[in-house]
Amino acid sequence: MSQRLYNSIRKIKKLGTKNELEKITTQKRKNTNYKITNKIIGKGTSGVVKIAIRKTDKKKFAVKTPVSNEELRISLVMSAAGIAPKVQDFFTDKNNKLNIVMELLNGMELTKFIEETDIKISKIQSKKLIKKIEKLHSKGYLHNDLGTINVFVKLENNKIKDIILIDFDKSIPITKKNAKIDYRNLLATIKMTSGKNKKNVKFLVDELKEKIKSL
Repeated sequence: MSQRLYNSIRKIKKLGTKNELEKITTQKRKNTNYKITNKIIGKGTSGVVKIAIRKTDKKKFAVKTPVSNEELRISLVMSAAGIAPKVQDFFTDKNNKLNIVMELLNGMELTKFIEETDIKISKIQSKKLIKKIEKLHSKGYLHNDLGTINVFVKLENNKIKDIILIDFDKSIPITKKNAKIDYRNLLATIKMTSGKNKKNVKFLVDELKEKIKSL
């Protein structure tokens, strides 16, 4: 990450002002630091995620392309707040498409995590995830597509390290009328996915129900 971008992200973490974000995300930055591979590790409604390799030290990252200026702004804010993958850099490619470079995550989407592992999500971990959604909302945004495919479980030594939110391409401003949508969507998709593994997500289901009741 360049020192200029690092300083900008520090400002976002402290201030999060719209003007500051617009100054940063409308920069025309060329890709001189990363080799973009053809390996696709994720697909969404608006773009794909590929492996990128930093030329200086061969470290691997994830690069999403294309993204909108608004998605980049939200990703920068949420990255600084610890809600989303860490943003490393961004650039405009030769097709004038905006790309965002992020940490390469170790783990899996919540859908796959529920279906393929026998690891329980604890009450503490469930509460932390609820707080991340609350923080997203406190920044003025509704995820608006918060199903199990857009929640990522970071793993380390077969244990949960963190649970974060991904893919903000459908995000919209939050209002009193739509404040429950993210919680309801996540709860509905967990119920659809859990099947015989209901016990592993019981605490998360309970926390989501309580949060919905409180709104």
